[in-house]
Formats: sequence, C-alpha cells, structure tokens
Amino acid sequence: DEWKNTYSSSTDILTYFGDNRTPGKDIFDTKQRGNLTFLKLFERGYGSFNERVKLPPIFYFERTGARSDMRFIGLAIPFVNGMTKEEALQKQTFKSNEGEFENYIAHFKIIPNLNIKREWLYDLKLNRKDYSPFAPKEWLDFINNGSTEINTPSDFSDNNSYGLIDPIYTQHTKEMIVQ
Repeated sequence: DEWKNTYSSSTDILTYFGDNRTPGKDIFDTKQRGNLTFLKLFERGYGSFNERVKLPPIFYFERTGARSDMRFIGLAIPFVNGMTKEEALQKQTFKSNEGEFENYIAHFKIIPNLNIKREWLYDLKLNRKDYSPFAPKEWLDFINNGSTEINTPSDFSDNNSYGLIDPIYTQHTKEMIVQ
C-alpha cells in the first residue's frame, strides 16, 4: 500500500493520509469525509485560542501485532512547530491508471507517553472538555499557547495508579479516533 500511515518516535510526527483515492472526485467528496475533517482540524490547530479550544483530543493508537491489541501512543495534535498549516496539511495530486485525484497528507505532532486519567475521559464523554481539571497539562498547554514544543513525560511510571489508563489495550478501535 503506497499510503502507509507512519509514526516517527524520533520526531514524534505522525504522517497520515486522507481518504480520497477516486480520480475525478473532489478532495472533500469522500464517504467518511476524512479530508474535510483534516481541514477543520488543522484550521483549528493553527487558529486562535478560540479555535483551538474547539479541537477534540485525538487519541493515537498503534497495533501491537498480537491479535487485535492496541497500544496508546499519545495525543495527535494538528499542529507542528516550524511548519505552516499548508506544510502540515499538504494537498497533493496523485496519479492512477484511471486518472488524477487530490488527497491530503497530514502531519500531526504526537504528545507521547501521557498518563490519561479516566476522569478526563469521563468528562469528555459528558462534553466537559473545555473545563476538565483532569486534562493533561501538555494538552492544555497546546490549547492555551498554540505550541507543540512542550516537555512530555518520559515514561509510564504512574500508570498503575488508580484511575489511569493502561498503555496497552485489547479492544477493537481505529488507529486514530476523531470525534
């Protein structure tokens, strides 16, 4: 598959491809509306505080290779320091035997190794994302300051504490969840 989504742990950059593969179709005319979602996310990520506060947290998981097990990698942020919005969300023309089509290539900054509290997930479920006291500091720093140059935790040392999500899950989930 030429469109392999990739995550680089050395740069904490996730490269994720849009969902248009049909020649002659508009970049936004896709069944899942993935490219439209990308556009909205990156407009908010590169926007003002009033735009960033509307961002949903994006939980990035990777397959472990064992059955359907997934491992939480971190939060995917639609903003990369040193890149313009157009560099982070690149519109590119692709060619196939049937013709040409446009698709997005999105670059997300991953905030890895976060200890996500169950209480934050509960607050998100109840749509309390704007004021949850349980949101990770790194997430709040991005929302407040619009920068992904942040200090991230170095390990999961507190993961066995009450109320924290284990970094490895056994569940059926998509690689990236966008609400």
